[in-house]
Amino acid sequence: MYLWNTYTREYKRIPNSNSSTKNVRAAFGFGYNDTTKDYQVVRIVSFCDENCHSEVEVYSLGENLWRRIEDIPYKISEEKVTGKLVSGAVHWIATRSNKSLRSPRIGIAYDIKGEKFREVPLPSPLPGYESACLLNINITTLEGCLCVLLHYSGFVHGWIMEDYGNWGSWSLLFHIGARAPYRFNIDTDVLAPLSFRVGAILLSDQNHLYLYDKVSYSVIRVKIENLPKRHLRAVKL
Repeated sequence: MYLWNTYTREYKRIPNSNSSTKNVRAAFGFGYNDTTKDYQVVRIVSFCDENCHSEVEVYSLGENLWRRIEDIPYKISEEKVTGKLVSGAVHWIATRSNKSLRSPRIGIAYDIKGEKFREVPLPSPLPGYESACLLNINITTLEGCLCVLLHYSGFVHGWIMEDYGNWGSWSLLFHIGARAPYRFNIDTDVLAPLSFRVGAILLSDQNHLYLYDKVSYSVIRVKIENLPKRHLRAVKL
């Protein structure tokens, strides 16, 4: 693992963890502590025996050391996922500490300054969609705000927290189906917002770019010459 400074193009190799789980799949997060003026990498390894829990390690760039902090009673829903940084906290989707396959998914956040975890309430399904088959939940960011994508069979709902910390400020950002009424297919499993400007949202499914009109609810495919066939999102901290 490396840290790369996009401005100076310098990079630093992060030493391996001393944990016995160093070769196990893990979820990661990255952020900056403006109190200590230090960058941190968070490493989370989840286990499920009698109850699910996760071991947490934090790497300090200034000290160039990994250290273990308190375990958490959650399991990260998807391993090898990078948490999303908003308002000084890194966010993931997780489940609580039980092995039930129906254990509800929740949002959790790691506060970089306090080195503590907390739960983040997720938006409720739209009326009429309470019993719809929810396949996956992803967390992302848009213009510095926390976003949650609820992936159903054939469509996706995108929500944005307009006022971070105010759990009642979740607002529907878009509702897009995989096909109708469009003349093209959209991979809603990986669809994510990239930018938001004056009533329009730019989205990507890693194969194509789309422009969603929040007024007419229409979607058009954006064509850009010489765009790579497959592209991934880059996030600048």
